[in-house]
Amino acid sequence: MSDQADGAPERTERKKRRARFFRGAAAGAAGLLALYGGWWSYTVATLQDTLALWSVRQRSQGWDVELPEPVIGGFPFGIVATFGPTTLAETAGGWSWRSPGGEATVHPLNAGRVTLRIPGRHTIRLPPAWGGALVTLDAEGLMVEITHTWGGRPQHYIVTLDGARIEGFAAPVAVHAAHGTVQWRDDEPSVIVATFDGKGIDLPPALDLPVGPRVEAVTLKSEVRGAIPPGDLAQALAKWREAGGTLEVNSLLIHWPPLKVQASGTLALDEQLQPVGALSARVQGLFEALDSLSRRGVIRARDTSMAKVVLGMLAQPPQEGGPPVISLPLTIQAREMLAGPVRLFRLPDIRWSARHDPGLQPLGPVRLLRPQTSPEDAGE
Repeated sequence: MSDQADGAPERTERKKRRARFFRGAAAGAAGLLALYGGWWSYTVATLQDTLALWSVRQRSQGWDVELPEPVIGGFPFGIVATFGPTTLAETAGGWSWRSPGGEATVHPLNAGRVTLRIPGRHTIRLPPAWGGALVTLDAEGLMVEITHTWGGRPQHYIVTLDGARIEGFAAPVAVHAAHGTVQWRDDEPSVIVATFDGKGIDLPPALDLPVGPRVEAVTLKSEVRGAIPPGDLAQALAKWREAGGTLEVNSLLIHWPPLKVQASGTLALDEQLQPVGALSARVQGLFEALDSLSRRGVIRARDTSMAKVVLGMLAQPPQEGGPPVISLPLTIQAREMLAGPVRLFRLPDIRWSARHDPGLQPLGPVRLLRPQTSPEDAGE
């Protein structure tokens, strides 16, 4: 009995210590939760102020902004703002964009990263300089991730598109999946790293394309070198060009059956703001593409044979088998695309804004170049 009596105070003390520990832990957890809740509310207020300031700034720069008040939720795991249909349009009647609404997600401990999920139908009005067409984008999934510094400087954009259908041009285009990124380099702020990865791009059969209506895959890794100033796009691009701005194509992969193309090089703009440049390319399936062009009457049979002879001297069989691989330069100059010594097609004129008039042919479809017909060929 004496041993039990002697141990009773010790057990009582242990119980008191445990009780004090749990009370302290509960108080600490409550304090942390209150602190986190305060930070959550502060972050919400900061984001609302930032959004309001952005809207005011856009209106001062000639844009109409219709942004309904979002419904805020998500506590404690994050901040989720659910918003209705949103419109952004140039006051002067240029660009406009209307989204079906969606949700924006931000974590209070990483407020510099915002994720937008905006599936559904988007309506885009192109400016008059680009034809003024009304384009619709129906997407099963559309996610945009935006990362910026505390000072508001953009760092990284990521766009992911799934199950999309685009209408409003000559015919609808379907995209199975696409993923694009834009990143500003910290060591070189004037350099923008851009990538694109698209899969299953179905072009309209009505276009009667010579190489098939489906692009299986497109992958691009590039760098935009030189800062593009704000303002009218044509004027901004002119200043960018004058300052030596270029688009460095680090890697371009295209699988457009029967063609497979790997290329890299440099693109720029000429004095009329039309693309010029030179790429080094490895091409598979070019002979099959030439045969398709010939069958459709785009290229004469004699010209097809001549092109095969010229390009055949550059062809090498790949070690893994398959169609011959041709290594050759691709050149864009004077609105023409050339593959080695062979002219492929003429590029349409690009008008970057209503103020930009390069004095060339109006925007139109790509046209394949045909050799000039001599009098003795006229009877063929």
